Amino acid sequence: MGLTILKILAIIDVMLFIIIMFFTKQDKNKLFIQFVLLTFPLMSINFYGELSCFDTLCILFLIFFYKRKINNHSDGIVYLLFFILFAFSVFVGLLSASFPIDSSNLYLVVSFFTVFFYSKMLIDECLHFPDYFYSVLKYLKTILLFSFVFLLFQFIIGTQLSLSNYQNPNIVSSEGIRYPSFLSDPQVYSQFLGSLSFLCMIHNAKNETLRNYDYLIIILCLIGILITGGRAGLFGLFIGFSFVLLFSKWRFRLNFVLFSILLYFITTLFLNDMMIFKRGTELNEAYLFRYTIWVDAIQIFLKYPFFGIGLGNYVKYVSLHNPDQSWLRNNEYITFDHPESGYLKILTETGFIGFVSFAFLFLIPMLRGIKQFFTRKDRVLVLLIASLICWMVGFYSTFSLGETRLKIMVVTILSLLIFRLNYLKSSPLIDSISKKLIHD
Repeated sequence: MGLTILKILAIIDVMLFIIIMFFTKQDKNKLFIQFVLLTFPLMSINFYGELSCFDTLCILFLIFFYKRKINNHSDGIVYLLFFILFAFSVFVGLLSASFPIDSSNLYLVVSFFTVFFYSKMLIDECLHFPDYFYSVLKYLKTILLFSFVFLLFQFIIGTQLSLSNYQNPNIVSSEGIRYPSFLSDPQVYSQFLGSLSFLCMIHNAKNETLRNYDYLIIILCLIGILITGGRAGLFGLFIGFSFVLLFSKWRFRLNFVLFSILLYFITTLFLNDMMIFKRGTELNEAYLFRYTIWVDAIQIFLKYPFFGIGLGNYVKYVSLHNPDQSWLRNNEYITFDHPESGYLKILTETGFIGFVSFAFLFLIPMLRGIKQFFTRKDRVLVLLIASLICWMVGFYSTFSLGETRLKIMVVTILSLLIFRLNYLKSSPLIDSISKKLIHD
């Protein structure tokens, strides 16, 4: 799809949103979240300049339609303080940077505020309507299923079928094609599949057991990761399931081992057809290349340790000081916009203060979730944390938060975890799903 078609889709998306919001009699806050998630594939398309559809919808909703709801969120001040600290680091880093602030920096700043607004509203809605938690999970599963349909059409038509502003050069290589579905990067898609596969094991109290349908989706997620060739995504899936096994009962562990053995024999039959196994020859070369970039990034951090070089300035910095960090695309050299690591991207651009505040926004609810599990035995917490762990493992090699849709997914899962913690703290009883989610 060309840029013109994407622009038309963006305009239709925003206009449809405005029409629905003006004429609906439903709860607009809930409807906004539903609209974002059900039009999820379009959310990263640029609507105006570099302002994505998601950012545009958030700004419009905040100005014209948002109605604040008062909820008892006891830990909200903690997350707000860390977000303020992160924002402070971003502003100081930009103001003290040796590069002038331009529109690209401002768009990135806006994108962090819009996703924070989205997160706060999602948490508030779930606290106000606890069952909405399961509706959001249903929307995420719908997105996952749509990605499979889109992937199927990519097999038939080719990777020119895309809903992204640009095509990552990793899609086509000498080993073959790495399909990204509607996302921009096959590595990002592998993180998307790995993280959402854990949510397929969560149901509400009226439907406690996993269905064959759910197992099928999980298997499709794994197959999708093998097709994308996303090694970090596959490793994240393995670490996430290992985390789940730590808190599971022996029958689930036995079923997992038997499933792994069966999967091993199946993959050996298709060893030469799956992209992830074709990439083995370049493994050492890829990591040596990344290692040199990581060393350069650490040197940048040591030079600007507190507030970094400024949000969005990595590409500007390396184009001057490390011009070898580039790739050839359409006979044009494109400078890297991140040091082949999400963590190092944040560390170099926002410094130690920004990195720590960003990390604690994730670590605090995850650690509290583990602690809460031992008192409430709520395995929904385990699966939400495993989903985030899967993404965090893959984040070491790819700055996937640069993809708006992946950022929405990660923040949605994090928000659901924060809600679940608050819900369990204030609820005297746990859903029966919490007791029987992972089979005895």
